[in-house]
Order: sequence, then structure tokens, then C-alpha cells
Amino acid sequence: MKLINLKVIVCSLALLAGIPIRAQVVDKSPQTDTLAFKDRLSLRFNALDWVLLMPGVGIEFDLGNKNWSRWALGVDVSGNVGGSHTFKPGIVFNLAEVNVELRNYWRIRQIDGRGVKRHTGFVDKLFSCRRDRVKHPTVTYYRGLYASYSDFSVKFGSEGKQGTALSAGLSLGAVRPLYVFANGSSLDMELGLSVGVCYARYDTYRHDRESDCYPLVSTGDWKIVPFPVVRDLRVGLVYRLGDYPSTHKYRWRYDCDYTFAALQDSINTARETAKINQHYADSVGKVIDAEFWKVYNAAARVNRIHADSVRREAEARQKAQKEAVRKQRAKEKAERKKEKKASAGKDNDKRANERKEDKDEAR
Repeated sequence: MKLINLKVIVCSLALLAGIPIRAQVVDKSPQTDTLAFKDRLSLRFNALDWVLLMPGVGIEFDLGNKNWSRWALGVDVSGNVGGSHTFKPGIVFNLAEVNVELRNYWRIRQIDGRGVKRHTGFVDKLFSCRRDRVKHPTVTYYRGLYASYSDFSVKFGSEGKQGTALSAGLSLGAVRPLYVFANGSSLDMELGLSVGVCYARYDTYRHDRESDCYPLVSTGDWKIVPFPVVRDLRVGLVYRLGDYPSTHKYRWRYDCDYTFAALQDSINTARETAKINQHYADSVGKVIDAEFWKVYNAAARVNRIHADSVRREAEARQKAQKEAVRKQRAKEKAERKKEKKASAGKDNDKRANERKEDKDEAR
């Protein structure tokens, strides 16, 4: 509803001013265009800054001179100049800021299964611009990095803060085309958000009504703000100079550069062929590996059986040899025992004969 009201307001103002306008249409022609210097320039205004009495203006320049170039560098300057007062006011809101931003523009691509396939990797899926259905084909999205410097003096209560801040972070947003003017320039609506980290130094002061001044309460040192800081909320307009509206720029190179598309197709074909060959090689390798291990295991089984039989035969021979040695030793022991017994009998007979002879002599 708000977008319709904004379109009605812009269209009404243009008609009252006598400016012929027409709606923007997405360019799908398969050709590469070279942009002139003026075609790469844009002016942007944030309506929220103006509502907060912080008028500002920004300028953006496309870094590439082709209709498929999607990088742009912008500079925004905003702030309010404190007016003259007879007495020092109790409420202070003075802010001046310079912001430098690098953006990457992109559009949603529809997955067709041929040139545009679904991402499979985790990181690719996380930042993927591909969808099954494109709901808003004219909308251009952007993501980027920013760095800003600000000088501020703010006081709404009993004490105020005055100092400087450096911040850096991420920007996200979308640009929706509105109208094209007769001179070729175009008007877009921009919605965006910038969030990042802030490094600031500020002093604390108060308002002394009697002396009509702002005496310092305390001074501070440089420190990092311990929470994410929203630097900018954008609800504004973008006026593009030249003859190329946003619907004719920031295109995917594959869609408008036949040479690049042919190169990408050849690379993709080579990758697919390499995958197929690798799959075939892996399949053949698996078959060969399976056959090898089958033969190897069979041969190893035969060798193991032969080794077991040889081992058992060796153990049997060794056991037989031990048994023969044991029997031989037992036989020799028995013979020695028999000889010893026979020798003992002879000695007894000899002693008996000697005793008999002694008795006979005694008689």
C-alpha cells in the first residue's frame, strides 16, 4: 500500500511538472552494452534523513562500463547545520556524517536445470541467488561494505554527548524501479539497512541556563561500542543519469555475453565429462579391485591351507622324533639299570665266596 501511494505521489508530481514518464521494463536482450560515463552515475536521497532534519545526498558510480558489471562505489554526505539561537537550546541534535560504501548488485535467477542449476555446497546455498520461481523480476538486490566518519552532538535529557565516531559493517537492501523520464533518466525506490561495529570517543556535557553555555561533565577515550550499531535505515529515491535504468544494468553476464556463456558452457561440459570419466574410472577400478582381492584371497586361502598342512607335518615329525628320543633314552636307562643290577649280584657272590673261604680256612 505504501509503495502504491509513493508511486501515485511521484507520478502526480511528474504530471504536474509536465514531465512525461513511463514504467521500467526488464531488459532480456542477449547483448553486451558499453555504458558511457554519465550512464554509470546515480544520485540518491534518503527520505528518513530528511524527515529527521538531516538533509543529505549521495552519489554512486558503477565501477564497470558493461551492462553486466555489478559493482558500484558510493559516497553519502548528510548532516544538519545548527542554526543561530539567542540562547543555547536545551535540546541538541547536531550530526554530520560521511559514508563510503561498496555495493554488489544482483537479481534472483530462476533455476532451469540447464544453464542455471541448484547450488549444492553449504556456502553456495547460503549466498545463493537462485530460486525455483522469481517473484519480483524487476527488483535488484544489493549487499556491500561501508565505512563512515561522523561528528555528533546530541542532548535530549539533563546531559549530552559530543564526539566523533568511526564505523564499518555490512549493507543489505533492494532497489525497485519506478519510472523512466523522457530524457532517458530513471527513478528508483531504495530500501536498505546498514549494521556494523562502531569505534567512538565522546565527552559528556550539560546545559547551564544561568551562564548560557555547555560546561563539560567528563571526557572520554576511544573505545569500541559493545553492541552492533545500526548506522543507516534507508527509505529513499535513486535518480539515475544517462539512458540506462537499473532494469538494463546489473545483469548476469551469462545472460548477455555470448562469448562468456560459450566459455562457461565449455568449462561446465569439461567438468561434467571429467566427472563421468572419473565415475567410469572409479567403477572400472572398483571391478578390478574386487577381482584382484577375490583372486588374492583365494590364493591366500590356498597358501594358508598348504602352510597349515606343512606345519602339521613338521609338528608330527618333530613329535615322532621326540618320542623316538624318549624311547631310546628309556631303553638306555633300563639297560644301565640292568647292568648295574647284574654287577651288584656279582659283587655279592664274590663277597659270599670270600666269606666261605675264610670260614674254611678257620676250620
